Amino acid sequence: MKNNINKLKIAACLLFVSCGLFAQNTETAESILAKMTPAEKIAQISGVNSFIDFNINSTIYKALTGKTLASTSGELAKYKVPAITLSDGHKGVVAHGNWTAFPPTITRAASFDPELEKRVGKAISIEAQAAGLNTMMSATTNLLRNPRGGRTEESYGEDSYLSGAMGVELVKGIQEDHHVMAVAKHFALYSIESNRLNMNVTADERTMMEVFFPHFKKIVQQGNVAGIMSAFNKINGEYCGQNKYLLTDVLRTDWGFKGFVVSDWIEGVYSTSKGVKAGLNIEMPMTHFYSLDSINNAVAKNQITWKDIDALILPTLKLKMSYGENKAHRLDAKILKENRDLSREVAEKSLVMLKNDNVLPFSTNGMKSILIVGELGKFNNMGDLLHLGEKPQDHAINPLQGIKNYLKGTGIAVNYTDGKDKVELRLLSERADAVIVCVGYTSADESENLVDPDGNKLASYKLGGDRPDMNLHQLDLDLIRMTPRYCKKTAVVFFGGGTPVVSPWINSVPSLLYAGYFGVEGGNALANILFGKVNPSGKLPYSIFDNEVDYPSIPDHPRKSVDSWEIQEKKVNDPYQVNYGYYLGYTLAEKKNIPVSFHFGYGLSYTNFKIDNISTDKKEYAEDDVIKVKCNVSNIGKVKGAEVVQVYVGFENAKVDRPVKVLKGFSKVEVDANGSSTVEVSVPVKELAYWDVNSKSWKVEKIAYPIYVGNSSRFEDLQKVQVDVR
Repeated sequence: MKNNINKLKIAACLLFVSCGLFAQNTETAESILAKMTPAEKIAQISGVNSFIDFNINSTIYKALTGKTLASTSGELAKYKVPAITLSDGHKGVVAHGNWTAFPPTITRAASFDPELEKRVGKAISIEAQAAGLNTMMSATTNLLRNPRGGRTEESYGEDSYLSGAMGVELVKGIQEDHHVMAVAKHFALYSIESNRLNMNVTADERTMMEVFFPHFKKIVQQGNVAGIMSAFNKINGEYCGQNKYLLTDVLRTDWGFKGFVVSDWIEGVYSTSKGVKAGLNIEMPMTHFYSLDSINNAVAKNQITWKDIDALILPTLKLKMSYGENKAHRLDAKILKENRDLSREVAEKSLVMLKNDNVLPFSTNGMKSILIVGELGKFNNMGDLLHLGEKPQDHAINPLQGIKNYLKGTGIAVNYTDGKDKVELRLLSERADAVIVCVGYTSADESENLVDPDGNKLASYKLGGDRPDMNLHQLDLDLIRMTPRYCKKTAVVFFGGGTPVVSPWINSVPSLLYAGYFGVEGGNALANILFGKVNPSGKLPYSIFDNEVDYPSIPDHPRKSVDSWEIQEKKVNDPYQVNYGYYLGYTLAEKKNIPVSFHFGYGLSYTNFKIDNISTDKKEYAEDDVIKVKCNVSNIGKVKGAEVVQVYVGFENAKVDRPVKVLKGFSKVEVDANGSSTVEVSVPVKELAYWDVNSKSWKVEKIAYPIYVGNSSRFEDLQKVQVDVR
């Protein structure tokens, strides 16, 4: 009995301690802030890890726990304020452990499926919690100006509306259960890797407001995103991380953002006073310009005050207290399988069939052998390895393995050649009933571009940065031109973030698929598409021009190191400058009559759809109204499929310079064979506004607007109705 009583006492004590440790904080953020010491305040506005300390601590932590130490900022245990523990993550958690590698942002954009994107966000959030993280640096929503940009895979493409629609849902999915905060990035005008640390991007106010800001604005106002990451580059002469126009005037004053702004890593801010005055809440991943000495020095010079520091701390503090400390949930086998299945589903729904001359889907009836050609055929091509967890490529399904999995037990021989031996290529192709040619890029061709303190690319990681041109490798071009001569049933599959120019060889290819980087289950997804188990429904998230020279430029200069590794103010200079224009992608092509091989929003199916009976709920609208566009979608083929109804608004009657048309709504609908469905897409009239630089306000012209409805941005695929705004 005595032992039992003692056990009960011990249990009660443990329960008391536990309740004390994890009791909800009853103090307000304001009251906690008022009690903080200067050192505690500094911990709230900067990362805690130097590179040396971080690497040592991470090694020890991993040895003890089996997990990688996350980048952190701002734990205050005595007030029960958790640290920000974060990970990169546009395609999943980047940390030690068995996390799911999803197709990256550009691939998922091709799904044109915001609901699917929200499911991805939710899955990433669950895995982040299991990794002990409370912050994911996603969504990445910088617009794609040129497909050879190094971080193309992190973009939703060239269109602001698509980027906003997808980004909002990803953020909602990540933040849905209120345990993980999302951080949208990179704000703003960041799409060039060459000299990203020295690049000065110039743009006029209308271009920023109408083209490069709207998707961020939607993520702030509709997605209620917790955080924003500033970009490396300068805008109109000032670095984004210390740019008051961006971080205060636009983000907070105009859009009403209530969250925190974090700098991009290492070289995202160069001035203590400018960063503080601009509204940069947290310098990451370590303290340079936001150190106690730097702050005290700036205060002594009357450049800033401690009240300025308090203003930076308060929104971060409120969010951390609201979201709380992560519970570090365990992932069971069921959840991991569900997430892996979701990764495959995303890859299937994102694959774009660009051309098909009666080649696909392959039939197994009478098939004796199939040939996979090209080095990428048996390569686990996951894209930028920097943005993956611990070796997920080791668990990935490549195209060769996916085809073998699909044909297991059929007796059909699956052969492979890298194509370098041309005699072997010819013999195997002539004997095959079907050939799959795998071409494209890897992270060695296109990726984030990093440098070490001496200005050299990091030797431990093979990086591509921006591609030097939009051509395929010569071996790929040889395979594309030769293989269809030997086997008529040839499908070419392109892998990569940004496509090549296809005009020199597209006529010799009977079938072409854009797979992007397709995640851990990509090979299985590809097999399901090729053999017709899944009907392709992806649409291009950017335009493929006929000629590379027609794209906006990417200045090519050797990367230079900057001296922000030392705590000193960096003088603003503009060694590299590029102008971001009002037009890009399909708006540029339509305005300048640029020839296009494949249009934005284009993608084929194994069935045929008919879009008709297009109407609007009325003919005249006021500025506060919503235009409701309806149409009927009929599947006139023999298999079930999904179509993306796209709604564009034209500006041919505008008195100010406007695009020919822009995307203002879309809806993906699945329709049975011989079935039909009614689709309604809502377009708020205020979405038609332009930014008036004189009044600094949005204005809707009172004119007639053509509404284009169809299944791509190509005019041949669209039908027109007209509405008036009065």
